Amino acid sequence: MVLVNWLKENYKGILVGAIAVGLIAGIAWPKREAKLQDGQEVAAETSVKKYTAEFLYESLKEKNGLTVLLQNIDKDIIKEKYGSSLDAEAKESATTEAENYINQYKLYYQMDEETFLAKNGFKTKDEFIESLVVSYKLDYYVTEYISKNLTDEELKSYYDSNVFGDKKITLISSTTNEADVKKAQKELKSGTSLDKVKSKYKDLVYNDLLVTFDISSSFAEVITNTIKNMDSKTVSEVLKDDTYGNLAIYVSSSKDKPAYESVVDSIKKSIAQTKQSEDDTLYYKAMIELRNEYGIKFYDSKYEEYYKNFNKQYAGQ
Repeated sequence: MVLVNWLKENYKGILVGAIAVGLIAGIAWPKREAKLQDGQEVAAETSVKKYTAEFLYESLKEKNGLTVLLQNIDKDIIKEKYGSSLDAEAKESATTEAENYINQYKLYYQMDEETFLAKNGFKTKDEFIESLVVSYKLDYYVTEYISKNLTDEELKSYYDSNVFGDKKITLISSTTNEADVKKAQKELKSGTSLDKVKSKYKDLVYNDLLVTFDISSSFAEVITNTIKNMDSKTVSEVLKDDTYGNLAIYVSSSKDKPAYESVVDSIKKSIAQTKQSEDDTLYYKAMIELRNEYGIKFYDSKYEEYYKNFNKQYAGQ
């Protein structure tokens, strides 16, 4: 449900990161046949003016060339850095993500898979998945980059405040019927079974979920804070939420809080994701460091100038 609402709100921009690599395939140079007297090749013309291939190249270089170049550089570096070590998990994640995108666009925008792929610059579904694999590995690297600067104090503080055992929950909600949500909440609190409540209040929406501490941030803060402090067989008070409307949370089962050592890697990832959402320059800083590690060097003075300005603008370097 969270994913669905996010997709609806971000229809135009949703695939920007994943599609960037795919768009490169859409660049095609015209046949170089017509030439001016000075030898420059004509790419297009009107009755007013001729536009040369050289003009086109310089314009693209300034506006889009650096972006395309860095996309290819980053893609090749990340493949070299991790080799095949992340392939299995990256492919699994990318395949699931691709299915989610395609299915949601079918549901909300009546766009079939072929149209979805074509509109976003991909010839095949495999090509789309491959772009998501690259994105997965880039995200993995950025998480590593941020995590290496985390202190033991930060990690243990996060563990104490945010980590909880896995919980099976049911979100009971309605955007219009607050009264029935309150009635259902009251009956659950008095000991009525969840199945009986579902049978009695059929107009309410019931979302059965398994919530772990490292995905809980996908909910609003009030929901996350409520869930983490709940025990098995308990129900929350009725909450107000922008996504669900009137909401009560029922916890059907709750595991014990895991040991610190068993979740420290997940804690690093959670903190890194939070830090990145709060400071988007971290991504650019991470990529600058990665390119430097692999010896990025420009032989075109304009590209070198653009890149230096890019670094100053986005990462203060």
